[in-house]
Amino acid sequence: MASKPYRRGLIVGKFAPLHRGHEHLIRTAQAKCENLVLVSYTRPEFPSCSAGLRENWLKSLAPDATVLVVDAPVIEQWRNEGGWKLPMPLNSDPADTHREFTAQLVAQKLKLKPDVVFTSEDYGDGFARYLSDHGIGYGAEVKHKCVDIDRLANPVSGTSIRSSTGFSQAQLSESVTRDFRVKKFCFLGGESTGKSTLSALMANEFNAPLVDEYGRTLWEHNGGLLTQEDLITICRTQTANEDRAQQEAAGYVFCDTSPLTTLCYSETLFNTRPALLEAFTERPYHQVFLCLPDFPFMQDGTRKTEEFRQWQNDWYLAELERRQIPFSRLSGTLEERALQIRRVIEG
Repeated sequence: MASKPYRRGLIVGKFAPLHRGHEHLIRTAQAKCENLVLVSYTRPEFPSCSAGLRENWLKSLAPDATVLVVDAPVIEQWRNEGGWKLPMPLNSDPADTHREFTAQLVAQKLKLKPDVVFTSEDYGDGFARYLSDHGIGYGAEVKHKCVDIDRLANPVSGTSIRSSTGFSQAQLSESVTRDFRVKKFCFLGGESTGKSTLSALMANEFNAPLVDEYGRTLWEHNGGLLTQEDLITICRTQTANEDRAQQEAAGYVFCDTSPLTTLCYSETLFNTRPALLEAFTERPYHQVFLCLPDFPFMQDGTRKTEEFRQWQNDWYLAELERRQIPFSRLSGTLEERALQIRRVIEG
C-alpha cells in the first residue's frame, strides 16, 4: 500500500457545531495523512456546543484521530495544577495569541509535531509559518493545505448556522443535528422563589429531561456541609449532567440552576471567587429565567432567611447584567410564572 504524503496533519477549529464543511476538511486530511490531530476550543462557548459534545462529535467522525477539546474550566484546572501558564484566549484576541496557545496545546499536552496544517481559512499560511518558526513541526517547515476556501463544495459556516433559525442535513449530520437543535433553559433565583418547582413542572409539561440541582444533592449527602473542593465537583457534575441530558432530549432541557449559583455560594460560604469556578460560569444557555422574590418566603428547615433571599436576588441581577447575559424575570404566583415561561418558549 502506498504511503500517504504527510506523516501527521493538524486541524484546529471551533466545530460549533461540527458541520459538513468540517467533515469535508477532516476527510480530505485523513486521505493525505498517516495520523490526524483535531484540536477544538472557543471562548465564548456557544449553546448546544459544549466541549463535551464537540469531543463526541469529533471522535464519532474520526475515531482514529487524536482529539483534544478544551474549554475555560479545563485550562484553569491545568493552571491550578501547574505546568501550564497560558490563559484561555478569547475568540477576538490577536492571531498570534491563538497561534501560541494552539502550538503549546500540541507541543506540551499532546507532545506531537505536525508536518502539515489543513484549513479552509485565510489564516492558514500564517499559522503554518508560526508553527515552523517555533519548532513545532517535524522539520524546518510546516506546510499548509487549504481546502475549499470559497465554500464551493459545502456552502456552510458555523456562524451562519448559529445565527439561523433552521438548518438541514445538507449542513449537519443527523447526530450533530440531534444535539444541536436542543435548547437549554436555566432557572436561577434565591431560596424559596420556585425555581426547582418550575423547572420540574416545565420538564414534565414538555416531556423533556430535568437536570436537578446537584449542589443540593451533595449538600444533603454531606449533612449540610460543603468544602471549596466540593463546589468544583458540583460544577463538573452539573455540567456533565446537562451534556448527558442534551444527548437524550428531543427538543428541550430544563436546568434547575447553573454554575453561577455555585459561585454565589462560594462567595457566601468562603468569601472567594476561584478562577476555576468563574470559568464554569461562562457556560451559556438559550434562555435564563430569574425567579424574583415577590411571594411569601417559605421556611423548609434548610433555608436561611428572607433577607438572604433578597441578597441572592440582587447578586444574580448584578452578575447577569455585568456579564450581559439576557434573562427573563419571573414574577407573581407559580401559575403566573409558568405562563410567562410558556410564552418565552413557545414564542
